[in-house]
Order: sequence, then C-alpha cells, then structure tokens
Amino acid sequence: METGSVGTSRRTQTYRAVTALSVSLVLSVIYLLFRNWLMGGWIRLEPGWTSIGHAWVLHLGAFLILGVVPFLLRARGGFTFREQIRAVWAAYPLWLKVTAVLLAIGISIGSNTDPCLRSAYPIPDATPWSIVRYLAFMPSYLIYYIAFEYHYRGFLLPVLRERFGSTPALLLQSIPPTLLHIGLCPSELMGSFPGQLALGWIALRGGSYWPAVILHAITGITLDVTILLSRGVI
Repeated sequence: METGSVGTSRRTQTYRAVTALSVSLVLSVIYLLFRNWLMGGWIRLEPGWTSIGHAWVLHLGAFLILGVVPFLLRARGGFTFREQIRAVWAAYPLWLKVTAVLLAIGISIGSNTDPCLRSAYPIPDATPWSIVRYLAFMPSYLIYYIAFEYHYRGFLLPVLRERFGSTPALLLQSIPPTLLHIGLCPSELMGSFPGQLALGWIALRGGSYWPAVILHAITGITLDVTILLSRGVI
C-alpha cells in the first residue's frame, strides 16, 4: 500500500513538472512572438514618448502572459509566502548579497561597450532621452522583471525541483527564458543560459524569486543608466 502511494505521488509530481514545463515553453513562445511583432511594428519606428508608451504595452503584455496566466495555473510545490519573506531578509549571508549585487553591476558596466546593446537599450530608437522620460519608462521594466522571475523562478522552478531535484531543475528552467533572448543582441543570447542558471540558484538558495527580481532589475537598470551616462543624457 505504501509503495503504491509512493508511485502515485511520483506520477503526480511528474505530471505537474511536465505540465509546468510545457506551459512555460508555450507561454514563452507566445511572448516571444508578441514581443517581436510589437518591437518590429512599433517601438523601432516610433521615437520619444510614443516608444515609451509602447514599451509599457510590451511589459504589461509580459506581465499578463508570463505572470498572470501561470499564476492562475500555478501548481502545488511553489515557494510559500513565509519563504518569500525569509529569503529576502535572512536566507543569504552578507558576502553573497554583496557579491551578487556587485557582480550584477559589474556585468552591466562591462556590457556598456557592446555596440548592439548600446543601440538596443533602454529602447531602440527612443530618442531623445531625458531623466523624466527614463523615470516614466523604468517602472514598466520592474513590472516585466516581476513577471519574468515569477514565471521561471516562482512558477516553474519549484515544481521541477520537487520532481527532478535541484540540478536537473536548474538546467530545465533555464531553457524557456533562454528562448526569449532569440532575436536580441548576440551577447545577450550567449549570456542568457548561464544567467538563468545563476538566478535559478539564487532562488533555490533562499526559496524565493524576489532576490532574482532584484538582481535582474539591478542588471538592466544599471546597463540603461551607464548607456545614458555615456551619451551625456543624465
């Protein structure tokens, strides 16, 4: 009887893991198509405030596709609210917190010399930039990062870990978000898979996707700010 219960539990975990990974892959492709259509049709052609408005549409679309849909479909095994709070405040030693933040900032500053990134960020062809325009744009970025990290580190990763263990889960959860970097700068695509592994490890370490949100936001915003500084915008 006990063996049968274990077998049923195993099958249930397998079903949840396969379902979560399948849903994640489908939603990732849907968002990839949505992003490429939106950027190709609007953002690259409309400078200034119009581009910032379309960036909000893009990031709100990400929030809906990558965030709201998996939240409604979420499976058991995700991080609990108590784990989320504990991870943000106490799950990491000080050296790891400092190292992670400095590494995120360092990667962004080092990427500032990439011509492709300099032309693509903060938004392709969204000129002229100003502090006011960037402050109007930046909250949409945060919405995107919350949806992104909830999807891959809050929805997908815990279910995969429950069935396959930490290392296979880290590898599997890195595949769908890497797909989202297809069509972006080559350096982004090459750095995506190891970046997803690192953010997944951070999430597993503390049992929360929020530290990954913070590090992802630090990386993106630091890159934007250093590019705008080099242009003399801010």
